[in-house]
Amino acid sequence: NYTVPQSSSNNIWPDAAVWGEENVTLFRTAIETYYNHVCLASNQIVRAICDGLVSFLLRNCHGSAASHKQVLLDAVQTLRNSLETLVPMQSITDNGNTSTSILTCLGYHKGARHHPGKNMNKNRPLVAAHTDVGVITMLLFDQGNAAVLQRISSQDNPGEKPEWINVVLPSLEEDDDPCFVINVGDCLSELCGKILPSTLHRVMPVTLDNKTSTPRNCLAMFAGVAPDTVLSFPSLEEEEAARNMTYEEWRKYRVTRAVHNSASRLKLMKFNSCSNTKESS
Repeated sequence: NYTVPQSSSNNIWPDAAVWGEENVTLFRTAIETYYNHVCLASNQIVRAICDGLVSFLLRNCHGSAASHKQVLLDAVQTLRNSLETLVPMQSITDNGNTSTSILTCLGYHKGARHHPGKNMNKNRPLVAAHTDVGVITMLLFDQGNAAVLQRISSQDNPGEKPEWINVVLPSLEEDDDPCFVINVGDCLSELCGKILPSTLHRVMPVTLDNKTSTPRNCLAMFAGVAPDTVLSFPSLEEEEAARNMTYEEWRKYRVTRAVHNSASRLKLMKFNSCSNTKESS
């Protein structure tokens, strides 16, 4: 994981004794340059999404939903106004600010989960199904084929069972423009009243023979805003007021809620397991 220079103590760079000093310098320069550019790109993407949400709300919210429309408009506008705090490394350094945007280097290669044993689920994911906490996530993949990103199908029709869909990217040559995958994060989803749902996704192994299986690498940029940025999170209940909190406060609240939900699911699984044992005996 890589972030801004003030947090450089959290950045683990390759060991020069292993990589060589020149290679470490090249790698660090490339990562920092990419971080700068992808921060600016994510800024423009979030700005475009906010503009689209404003246009959608103005066109579609009428009647009883009109009062709630202004709450949502205000919430989206607070995010758009905060984009000046989603800036690259040099600007953050100059202003003495910090950032919650994190660049993560991910790699998936052929391993045990590509050839599961008798007691292993053949559909066991490399990365379990989840949503991302931040505003958006920008994913850049290479052409490796040892893993595939999957997203859940649309849940607009409650009667239909959601399915996992492979995210298929076009084949690119070295000189082609990159192709990014953009996931909506929990923060953006809650700010717009879930008009845009968080992207539920996972990573699955792809079983190929040794000759055709190649590692798949990914640069994942989890874009956030400055931790002290005050955002307005509208309630899903129209009669309730929006909650104003800093981005850092919301992140802690979101993580606490996720831990609580996971603990509840674990208790339910244990209860079901005990129930099944009693029934079978």
